[in-house]
Amino acid sequence: MVDNVPIALTNLVDYEFNEVGFNQRLRLILVETDHPGKLPSWFDACPVLAIHKLAKQYDTQAGKAVGPSRYLALMALKQPIPQQMTDIRQKILTLQQAIQQRITPDTIVMLMLKAVKQCQFDDQLVLRNQRATDRLLLVHRQTEKTLVAVEVDLKNHILQLRTRTFKPVSAPQKMGFLVSDGCLRWAATASEKLWDQHHVHGRKNAIDFFTLRALADFTQTKVGLQNALLKDLKQVYGDCFRQLPHFHASEVMAYSPKAKVPAINQVIALLQGQNLHLMGDASEPDIRALVAHLADRVRTSPQLVQAGVTVSVGEQAVTGLNLQVVMDEQDPRYQVGCNDQVIQHLTFEKFGDFDADKQQYQWQGDQQVDLMANNQFLMTVVQLLVKRDISVCELRLPTVVKADTAGHFKYLFFNRLSKRTEPLNLVVTRLTITPDQRLIFEETHIKGEINDSTATELQQTVKRTLAVTGENPYLLQGAIQSKSDLFAIYGTNLITVPDAEKIAAQLRSASEENLVSRQDLLTVARGLVIDQKHASQQQQLIAELTQLQKTELSIRELRMALKLTWRKNAMKAFNAAFHQAQGQWLKLPIRQKTYAAYWTGTCGMGLLELAGSTYYFIGRNNALEAQQKRAIPLKKIVAIGSEQPKEDVHEIFHDLESLMQVGFVRLNQYTVIPFPFKYLREYSDLRRHRTDQMKAAAAANKD
Repeated sequence: MVDNVPIALTNLVDYEFNEVGFNQRLRLILVETDHPGKLPSWFDACPVLAIHKLAKQYDTQAGKAVGPSRYLALMALKQPIPQQMTDIRQKILTLQQAIQQRITPDTIVMLMLKAVKQCQFDDQLVLRNQRATDRLLLVHRQTEKTLVAVEVDLKNHILQLRTRTFKPVSAPQKMGFLVSDGCLRWAATASEKLWDQHHVHGRKNAIDFFTLRALADFTQTKVGLQNALLKDLKQVYGDCFRQLPHFHASEVMAYSPKAKVPAINQVIALLQGQNLHLMGDASEPDIRALVAHLADRVRTSPQLVQAGVTVSVGEQAVTGLNLQVVMDEQDPRYQVGCNDQVIQHLTFEKFGDFDADKQQYQWQGDQQVDLMANNQFLMTVVQLLVKRDISVCELRLPTVVKADTAGHFKYLFFNRLSKRTEPLNLVVTRLTITPDQRLIFEETHIKGEINDSTATELQQTVKRTLAVTGENPYLLQGAIQSKSDLFAIYGTNLITVPDAEKIAAQLRSASEENLVSRQDLLTVARGLVIDQKHASQQQQLIAELTQLQKTELSIRELRMALKLTWRKNAMKAFNAAFHQAQGQWLKLPIRQKTYAAYWTGTCGMGLLELAGSTYYFIGRNNALEAQQKRAIPLKKIVAIGSEQPKEDVHEIFHDLESLMQVGFVRLNQYTVIPFPFKYLREYSDLRRHRTDQMKAAAAANKD
């Protein structure tokens, strides 16, 4: 790799088996039966380390999977070969034989991960997997009524951790998952509480991607968990690998560091001299109260007043900009904009959370002087302005420079209406932006195969996009068309990951439980060589350390005792010098620029090359926070039909970067796909709502 080029880690796991080492320690057993009910007895009789359920053979004529149930079991070589059981066929495989039978290396690694996490020693001190379970589910947190687990999977060398929610099994159901040593295991019956997977709609039980508050918290995040999985795997089965499993590192190309993309200035400019009409059902007390509150806040908003924005209130839409307050997205009073009436909706369900302690809604207790400082309201106004752009077919919200760059391409949005097993049925919408920023939407409805002899240019472009070899059309998120080239963007299961090993090491050295000596602290403080203008800070620090009552204390106690803030220059120098002398941080500086290499791929944007394909990431555009909720996904970009795909992608990516450096799709953050797709989605939604409204009206007339 080239020096000084940023390096990003991904959840693509590189490894290489040591076949000799594996076969000297482990064996694989292929188990088949036409009576799957007998398999639990076989698994219980054998000291298996892990199991994996294999797919049955698929009969294309019958249109279904047929044949015996098939499992792959992992056992220690030193354990005796299990005895034959009636109706169960077993075949011992070496590593190479398993791979020759199209069992993927990832499947075998997953068996090893299950063995690491699920196995225990029995009464005879034999390591075995009691109640062997095909899925690897790690318990994350548990209450009386809810259990949140992490499901581990490895496919195509991509390590994935998915959050799963479970609820207690209720009568008359008797089967479910049993909690055992941090894992969930399948149990037909048990005296302990059983759990069943629960599909959460709406608000999910998420697990943080990472946190920097403390090492114990970090280890329970997805970054900490996946790092621990590979670490444990290497520790237990390191001799089975020629190349130990590790996260793939890639050079970052066309890298753009983070930059602020505030939306407020452009929004205020577009609202200049406009009227905001607030509408809602006056007979509904909650809606009436919220409409009145918002009207008052608009009238008193310093930014809106300065921009000359006026406000009106009513129950019906008027010409211009309308904000309708509804109870929820299913509210029958939901109105759809048409012609010169532009309507955006604000749901009481989301904006009106009730505080039982204060006996008021959250918006009533909002003390912010300016309503435009409320991100939820600001985003609602942004949505309204996007809809106005679509209504008048003119690109106004982005800056002139962004609009001009957007005009270099046409954008295709694919709305698939059919399921995977059904014939092709999709609506494709294409957006063209003219030199004078006019918006031209084209739409084509495609059912079944596209006939070349009758296909329009748009339909031929769709066919080229869908026919890309080796790509999953169901992951297609959009296509971008230039004068001579066509590019497709696909979603993936790949993410970028920070350097967890180094982060954990830093958190460990900054633990608040670590003990420090008062004498060591004083020695470092007295030896500081700092600028004379900060000498008074140094003297105050020495005085505070001298007054400490204990000769040895924890870092937590030290932080509580010191009055000087860690932002002072002398304190920064003291912290760095103490770490250099003692290997301990008094205040973790991990979010400073010095440690930016830990986070490459989670901030800014850039291109990565993986296995000959090109991907891009769109990370944070703001300062690193102590907690990050979500991972940064990788999008795959394909130059369709290109003889030099890598060069073509690099050539257009500068423009694409510009089209994602806008703050109105995700408020004040980069968008992960060029912003014209926002307009395509909104246009598609408006068409769908209008169609639904027409159908409902027609049905009502029939009645």
